[in-house]
Amino acid sequence: GLENSIITQISCGYYHSMCIDADHKACVFGSNAQGQLGLGKDLFHSVPRKLPLKSVYALSTGGIHTVMFLINGNIVVFGNNYKAQLSSATADNKIIYKPIPLPLTFSSNFNYSKTN
Repeated sequence: GLENSIITQISCGYYHSMCIDADHKACVFGSNAQGQLGLGKDLFHSVPRKLPLKSVYALSTGGIHTVMFLINGNIVVFGNNYKAQLSSATADNKIIYKPIPLPLTFSSNFNYSKTN
């Protein structure tokens, strides 16, 4: 859940929402009919659940898919991939139910520093 969490980012798709807390953990809730929560094949979560990913830097939700950027520079994707919107590297997977890494990073010289 989100009790006692400080939310630093939120993003909403058609039927799902996600947020990142100050500890860089991602919480997800809503519909998972197309795998867009990254929680396997469970269909719906009305209570926020934390994803088992560490150090989430940023996220973006599409209508029924999600992209997450991790502090180490890796990018993970999940959800509906019928039009290869999650990358041509994953085009054979029409629905991605759990986060999978892409074969690229979002910055070769990425430098993360926590400010508090």
